[in-house]
Amino acid sequence: IGNSARVISTLEELLDLDIPQEMRLWGLELMVKTCRDTGEQMKAFTHTEKLIECPGANVLEGKCALADIYCSLDNLEAAEKVLTELSMQYEENIEVLTRLATVYEKQDRFSEANDIYNGLLVIIPSTEVRRVHNLMSNLYARWNASILNRSKLSDVTHSFKLFSMPIQFDSTNP
Repeated sequence: IGNSARVISTLEELLDLDIPQEMRLWGLELMVKTCRDTGEQMKAFTHTEKLIECPGANVLEGKCALADIYCSLDNLEAAEKVLTELSMQYEENIEVLTRLATVYEKQDRFSEANDIYNGLLVIIPSTEVRRVHNLMSNLYARWNASILNRSKLSDVTHSFKLFSMPIQFDSTNP
């Protein structure tokens, strides 16, 4: 990270030059990664938009990065929009769908996040089931905490009904 400012400055100079497309793509990818690693989210955002428009870029990865940046900037609505559009194009992509579920969860839309995870369990390979179960376990734990924090008696009763769900999906989840 100590040399990150220098790397960013050098990449900015490089990207201002008339360079071959492959080098521009490489420079943009490195710029986005470096900016994100150093917490320069707005600069990462600007270069991610440029990366998505760059011929040869992996648009799916770029748009997922864009959604992640929106989340880091607490712009969950924009992240949701990007991920919803991606989920229409890539209906069975676990990365897109788990990111969308995470956005729903951050918006306290636990039921919608749960629906995504349940849908994933139907389409994912068996090698990914444990991962989704862990995500579901964490979802139920946070859902329960959210219900308990609101602390109405009827909600608390509902929370206790859900209490065993995190353990059901991942018994190793503390």
